[in-house]
Amino acid sequence: MATLDIKSGIVTNSSFEMDTGDLLFGRANAVNNFDPYFAWNQRILHPEYWVGKNGGCTGCIKFETGFTPLAGRDKIRELTDFNFSCITRILACTTEADIMPRAWKEYQEELTGNEDRMNALEYCKVPLEFYGREDISIAVVDVISRPGPMASGGSTDWSARVRIIRSLKGETPWAKDKILTASESVQGEEIHGWGSTDMLAGNRYILFGILDKYPSGKKVLLLDNCGVVPYNDQNLSAIQHGIDASLARHIPDR
Repeated sequence: MATLDIKSGIVTNSSFEMDTGDLLFGRANAVNNFDPYFAWNQRILHPEYWVGKNGGCTGCIKFETGFTPLAGRDKIRELTDFNFSCITRILACTTEADIMPRAWKEYQEELTGNEDRMNALEYCKVPLEFYGREDISIAVVDVISRPGPMASGGSTDWSARVRIIRSLKGETPWAKDKILTASESVQGEEIHGWGSTDMLAGNRYILFGILDKYPSGKKVLLLDNCGVVPYNDQNLSAIQHGIDASLARHIPDR
């Protein structure tokens, strides 16, 4: 089965699926771009494609690949190398290695490092290029103030009052020099995140997050778990390299 997603006359996604009829199937997905952090533990190694088991299959065996055009023709051939004898042979195919042998081999070779890569993202040990490539919204800000200890429990809130210096990536509703208020404020636009306790008043940072709105309509920048990076030339250069890589997906090479 082949499917195409078309928007305004342009193919945005396509896929091919082969089902053996014995609860085993393989699928290859072609996309113009990935959602942020999708299959990230694979795409830390190779940003433009992934191989693996993407869930959503109860009582069956599913194996998938996904890629953008920047994965390259040779790699795409590997990722779409279906064993069509599975639908004609007398002895049924029963494993992922049967239905997509070349992709399965790569998946097995990389499987041992998955846990380390998951831990790297959890503890913010992933190269900054990755965040520059994956995040939708990235901005440089100056921290004006931090809230003091909260009344209940005495802990410090994770929010901050900041001034937007410039946007590095994404469509931002906040103009340069816009001030975002601390999250417990009842007025104004907010910035709020998890684990961002290292933000200090008077310092400059690069922030990663998602632009959103509360049900009340108030605008908010929700920070990623690793969404606060000290501003310096080295960090800025690494992040910009990732941003350039993400933009390359939208720029024709010919």
